[in-house]
Amino acid sequence: MIPVGAIAGAAAAAALRGRGHGKANDLAPLVLLRLSVLVLVLSVATVMVLRTRDPRNAIALGPVVLLALAACFPTLVLTRVIIPLGLPRVACAVARALPPVYATQEIRGTAALFGILAGLRARTLPDETLTQLEARLSEEVNWQGTSLAAAGLLAAARGKAESARLLLAGVDDLNGRETPRVALRAARTWLVADAARRGDWRTVVSLGLERGRYLRWPWLMGAIAARFEGHAKAPSGVRTLLAWLVAPHRRATWPLLRRALWPVRDGVQEYAAEALDIEPLDIALDAHAAYLRAPSRTRLLTAAHAWNRAREAPTTHALVAKRALAMETGAACDAILQQVFETVGQDLAAHVRCVPTPMLASSYVLEMAAQTARRRELDEIDTAIKELARRKTDNVRLHIAEEWMAWLTLRKLCERHVHDASESTRRAAFVAVYSRACDHAVWLFTERGEKLLANRVFRWLLNLGRDVADAEAIALLTKNVACGDGA
Repeated sequence: MIPVGAIAGAAAAAALRGRGHGKANDLAPLVLLRLSVLVLVLSVATVMVLRTRDPRNAIALGPVVLLALAACFPTLVLTRVIIPLGLPRVACAVARALPPVYATQEIRGTAALFGILAGLRARTLPDETLTQLEARLSEEVNWQGTSLAAAGLLAAARGKAESARLLLAGVDDLNGRETPRVALRAARTWLVADAARRGDWRTVVSLGLERGRYLRWPWLMGAIAARFEGHAKAPSGVRTLLAWLVAPHRRATWPLLRRALWPVRDGVQEYAAEALDIEPLDIALDAHAAYLRAPSRTRLLTAAHAWNRAREAPTTHALVAKRALAMETGAACDAILQQVFETVGQDLAAHVRCVPTPMLASSYVLEMAAQTARRRELDEIDTAIKELARRKTDNVRLHIAEEWMAWLTLRKLCERHVHDASESTRRAAFVAVYSRACDHAVWLFTERGEKLLANRVFRWLLNLGRDVADAEAIALLTKNVACGDGA
């Protein structure tokens, strides 16, 4: 019986190594022990039933066999039984007492993750339960991807959406060797659901279709979003329908699927100023006020279209000149209009990133808003990178979750700034962040021992350096990446 368990344990360890778990040699003894116990229990139960030939013995040994199965396959019990029932405290206790084999390095973080996953499935999630899960997570010393995912989901349960986005985006950036699949699936699913709720279909396409690691529900949402956006990689209607059939939550996603398969035109509202006998400037002001009351992509495009018409209309210049004369101002009409359009660009800059890049070049107002957005992003990047350098110089040590959030905030700003940007813009962004970010990552690696976070910083800088073809930076960052991530 024991040799059978040993063979099974060796096979399981090899499977873990093949799936990317770098510490398969450390997990082999635990896998061997659990499978040996399972084989022993099943063998004893079978012998007892066959020798006595009494079916009542099989019924009596049933709970023992079930407990043995739960001890050997805790992830299956947690994901298929306890989490769907919405029992956060039970899930946390079971994961703590019988941790999965991949959780030996961060048991408390894994317990918190399974606890919050069960809590999110419960009808109600009291603050007391959240506090207990946060306390369990705070006891974790070796923070890896699982603990990071638990922190992100706890932040989401607390209503801290932006913190949750940053932390779970960091988890989604990791790979299967560094983070178990349950954490990766939870992070990707929440990010896709959050982006879909906000109507950010471009992000849904990126997460569901372009990031890899096929997951049924995120892939379905990515396919639906791609059809909404007219994306070049949008799957066919038949393939999208088949994905809906095999994905969970079919009832909830049916309205979105129907819109994706049978779209309804939702274009930019255009005004006929001549037919309505309304000044183009008044129409632009009304459209701008509607956008400020409830910002959306459609209202932004409508306002930009109206402002472009007002800018080109001869009556606008005459009206502004007339009002300037009535107010006895000495400013020229062109200067007043320029100031007006600068203010319009500042208002539209907050959401101009949702507009496709080709559309920006065809609109004076949208192009001005995009330039304003880039200037703001550069200022924010400069502030964030200076803060990293200050903390390194002053040796200010934040909690590891806060360190992740600080870095992910900077990365988000940089990626948004260089998205669809020119080569000179990308190079300027790399030059601005490379030196200080690299020094900060070295400090995290050597002084703090946070090798996983430091490795992600090195890898991101390496990708950015390859994009701008900086040979010296590529050589240094390649050596830094090779130092490992501690996973």
